[in-house]
Amino acid sequence: MSKPRRRRRKRDPAELLADPATARAVLEAMRQGEPGGFSAFAWAAGWSRSGGGALEGVVERYKRAAASPSVTVAAIQVGVRAEVRASMVWRGERPVAHLRTWYEGRNGAWCPTKRGVTFAPEQLEQLEAAVRALREAYAARALPAAGGPAERDPQEGEPGTPPTA
Repeated sequence: MSKPRRRRRKRDPAELLADPATARAVLEAMRQGEPGGFSAFAWAAGWSRSGGGALEGVVERYKRAAASPSVTVAAIQVGVRAEVRASMVWRGERPVAHLRTWYEGRNGAWCPTKRGVTFAPEQLEQLEAAVRALREAYAARALPAAGGPAERDPQEGEPGTPPTA
């Protein structure tokens, strides 16, 4: 069961407009083509009566991104407009390693997808061993030909159980 979402405290419009991060947050959201960025800009400029909530969301996301810097160490092209990125990110008090699929949006900005995994840095050695094992299995042509009967590997264990390292 998913956790209930925390409700954000509604900020006073004057407080939002006085926040020094607001202008940078709105410009960054508009540069990335985020729809909330345009609504937030219209509201802040006085062109729209709705959009205060969008501005609040844009500022929150901008501050969260600024507080959680990341370093991308590698990118592997997996399609015309998709790639898998390997990066290190701070989550709270500790760094984590990310492998995540990114796609290029219609506006040219790269956006993360939900597809990806996060590891503690201490698990990177296990990940390297898994990649080595995959490389060896590929070189040994361990996978049956497409369309042929697939035999279960007795070392693999029961379906639905995690593999042993």
